[in-house]
This record gives sequence, structure tokens and C-alpha cells, in this order.
Amino acid sequence: MSPAIVLIDPLGGGHRPAYLERLCVMLLRAGRKVAAVTPDTDALARRIAESGADSGGRFRAYEYNEPPTVASGLIRNVLRATGRWMRAAGHVRSAWRDFGGPAPDVLFTWMDIYVQARLPPVVLDRVFPFRWTGIYFHPRVFRLADAGATRRRRSASVFRARRCGGVGVLDGGVIAALSEACAGKPVIHVPDVADDAAPDRDDPIAVEIRRRAAGRVVVGLVGALAARKGIRTLLQVADRVAPEEWLFVLVGDLVEKTFEPRELARLREIAGNGEKGIYAHFGRIPGEAQFNAVIEACDVLFAAYERFPHSSNLLAKAALFKKPVVVSRGYYMEELVRRYHLGAAIDEGDASQCVQALDAIRKDLGAGRIAGYGFDAYLREHSQERFEEAVMRLVGS
Repeated sequence: MSPAIVLIDPLGGGHRPAYLERLCVMLLRAGRKVAAVTPDTDALARRIAESGADSGGRFRAYEYNEPPTVASGLIRNVLRATGRWMRAAGHVRSAWRDFGGPAPDVLFTWMDIYVQARLPPVVLDRVFPFRWTGIYFHPRVFRLADAGATRRRRSASVFRARRCGGVGVLDGGVIAALSEACAGKPVIHVPDVADDAAPDRDDPIAVEIRRRAAGRVVVGLVGALAARKGIRTLLQVADRVAPEEWLFVLVGDLVEKTFEPRELARLREIAGNGEKGIYAHFGRIPGEAQFNAVIEACDVLFAAYERFPHSSNLLAKAALFKKPVVVSRGYYMEELVRRYHLGAAIDEGDASQCVQALDAIRKDLGAGRIAGYGFDAYLREHSQERFEEAVMRLVGS
């Protein structure tokens, strides 16, 4: 194990900054030298300084940039993937030069875009000659029933690279299949954990939600608002229930390109002029304290996403703030909701089932039966301590 480690996070946005900060602080406190490659170096450096985890100049930050788009079709994907790995190698060399000592280890904190083009291991070992591990958030092919062993093995080709030390996954249900596909490399379950920043009690959106609720049950869809988040279903539900009993809340960035024109027009109308029983605020939620304030202002969380087979950080938020959650049947989120009794699961896109599920949850809320939900058990298994243990196993494997 090298005393230095480079964390490469190509995304930024959403919960990524909180994840990256948590990893940096954890590794700095473990005595490692840490370099982070991220689109927002200034914000991360500021948060690391505020944490007090860096002593003796053991932290560096380097700006992540996507390689330029070249060619088209399959060759474009291969060249872009190769370019990403080559740029990552360049950042590692910069950290190596700045830190001195042996070559740093590398942790890809969002492995997914480095997996997509399925580079042959022999090519990857030449392009990226450093010891590395990664966290694979959405190993979709390992959740699809119609994906055979050959397809799964091909999708995991990068993990068979000689210098790959293992892979972490948030979806514990794919560990066996992924381990087989990547030739027995260690596959470690990394629990999805929530940022527990104290809610901003003065957040204007949360204040407005509480004002509008006026005794109604508040159902919230919070975060990036793309069509796949089940917004069509939620609006259909809002049309079927009594608006004097329910308030449906949509808060977050609206991903406009994912909606049909008629849907987008209705969403803009809701945000601009309001609609009975619905409150919408479209725009970036500035931080975790504000995000948590909105979650706290809701009674139920809606996460019945479409074609989403993996983990969502919203389950961790639901458990943290003891909010029942509605999810879609068929994949990992349903498994967790049923295992820990966190709420209800519905057939994807089925508004009638959603109405029934929400009504059952409302009765639980009214009768105090929420105390029997498994929020605490979920949090024990998805704690900061479990997260840190898993990551330390991953980077030390």
C-alpha cells in the first residue's frame, strides 16, 4: 500500500461532493496523502480545510476535464474511454511528482464511465500502469435477467486488468455475479450512506412546504428531476387523490430534455402558477443542509423510479429522517425496502398501486405504526463506520 492515494471523481454535482469529501477526510485521518481529481477543486479544497483533516500539506486537488469528442459510433466510445484512462494516468503522475515517494494508489470513486467501453485488460495495463480500485455504482448488466454470463464477463473486462485490486459496489445483490465475471477479484459491498448535515431550519423551500402543508400529508420527490424519476406517475397520483388531504412536492433541478413537450409545459405551469395539491420548485438545491431540510419537511418520499435497478441515496435519507418511501418493484431498492420495512413497492408506473400504497402509509402515520419500520436497522447496516470499513478494505486489498 502506497502512503499516497489519488481519488478520481469525474461527475461532481448531486451527492457526489459529499461522498468525495467524506472519502478524502477519512483517508487523511488514516494518515494517507490524498489527491482528488474533481470538476470543482476550489469547493472541495475549502471543505477539506474546514474539516481540519489535512495536516502538513497532505492534500492536493486537480481539475477533472473530459477528453474531447472524436470520431463517431463505437470507435468514439473506445477512443473516449482510452482518453479518460490516459488523462487519469496524467493526474496520477502529477500527484506522484508533487508527493514524491512510491507511485500512489488510485480509487475511482465513480467507476461507471471507465467501464463503459470495455477496454481489453492488456490495453488498460499499458495505458494505466498504476494499482487501482473503483466503486461501481450502476452495474446494470448484472441486474438484468436476460444478460448471460458472456455479456456480464465482457462488461467487467476492465476489472480483470492486472493492476486492478478490486471493486466496490453499492448493490449487494450483484456481488457473486460480478466476482465471477471479473475473475475472482475482490468485490466489496460499500453501503450507501447519507450526509447527516443538520437541516437548515430557515431554508425557504422547506419553510414554504410546511406552510402549504397545513395538515396535509406531504409526498416529496427531491433531487435531480428527470422523467425516469417517475414524475409522470406522481402527477397521475396527484390527479386521483383529494388535494385537501395530500400535497405533492417536486424540488430539484429539472432535466428538461427528458420530458415530452406537453409534460414539460405542465411542469412549467405548476412551477409558475401553482396547481392545487402540487408544489414545485425547480433549481439546484445548494447544499446538504438545505436538501435535508426539504426531506425533513416531507412525510413520505417518492422514489418509484423507472428502469432503475440499483441503489439510491434517497433510501439512506429516508432512514436518517424516518420517512417512509415508495419505490418500484423488481430491483435492489425493493429488496432493501422489504428487508428493512422502509415503506412500499409498486409496479413501475402504476398510479393506482401508488395511491393504495400511500393510503396504507398514511394510516401507519396516523396510527403511530411508523415506530415499527426498520429505519434504525437500515442505518446500522449503512452507517458511516460500515462505509469506512468497506472503503479501507477496498483500498487496502
